[in-house]
Amino acid sequence: KNGGGFINFNGTAGIWRKECIEKAGGWQGDTLTEDLDLSFRAQSMGWRFEYLFDVGSPSELPVTFEAFRTQQFRWSKGAAECLKKNIRTLWNSNVKERSKIMGTFHLLNSSVYLLVVAILMLSPAVFYFDQVGEVDVPYKEVFTGLGASVIYMLLLIFFVGNWRSSTDKVKTTLLFIPSVLTYFAMTTGISLYMVLGVIEGYIGKKSAFVRTPKFGESKVENIKRGYDFKKEKSILILESICLLYGAFWTITGLNFMNFMSMIYGLIILAGFSLSLFFKNRTFRWSS
Repeated sequence: KNGGGFINFNGTAGIWRKECIEKAGGWQGDTLTEDLDLSFRAQSMGWRFEYLFDVGSPSELPVTFEAFRTQQFRWSKGAAECLKKNIRTLWNSNVKERSKIMGTFHLLNSSVYLLVVAILMLSPAVFYFDQVGEVDVPYKEVFTGLGASVIYMLLLIFFVGNWRSSTDKVKTTLLFIPSVLTYFAMTTGISLYMVLGVIEGYIGKKSAFVRTPKFGESKVENIKRGYDFKKEKSILILESICLLYGAFWTITGLNFMNFMSMIYGLIILAGFSLSLFFKNRTFRWSS
């Protein structure tokens, strides 16, 4: 709000004015994120949200990796669909230029996975050939700079964000490395599905709205197996190849003492191991 950017109603614990919904065109089901769609249409017309920090609401985070991936796939595809649908309306609106720029980046949030996956997969090879010098990699400096910057930037953001919001600074500091490794693994594990969602959103391929599974905290031990969101065989094959790719660069980086190649290899290996072998294991979130 203070930065002039758009925010989005996320489908939970919000109250809308009837007049706002009607003037913005009502709820529309042509994207998988109809709440994001309505939010942008309303704000493009000059409506504003008020975020109440002192009001709490019960909620449930996904308790299995498969449930988490189900949710993230829908959000990535829906964001791409909303970009196609709303970008022209946003830039033709009377809101400030700063809000238009921030809104564009907001709608592009899931599209960053196209770049993330490219950097993730290319980085271990680029760092390896940069060290051994046997292959002249085009734009090698750009790739190595981006690859290292992504790691360092995410580490810094993750640490500062968690440290500032934590009430137990010592515990947060001690658990930083395990937490950030888990974050990298989960982000990598959903990356192919995020890319699939973004591509489907841009090309206009429609799919059903698959609700994020909800179980209730008291039922965590009785998680049902098999959701409506079924994994395509092509993605299974790609994830298996990525798993082997990560194992290869982990071993290669270790043999040649190439730290960055080994780190990226481990991230890839851990992420796709989680996706392939631990998708229905339950986990608990903590602040």
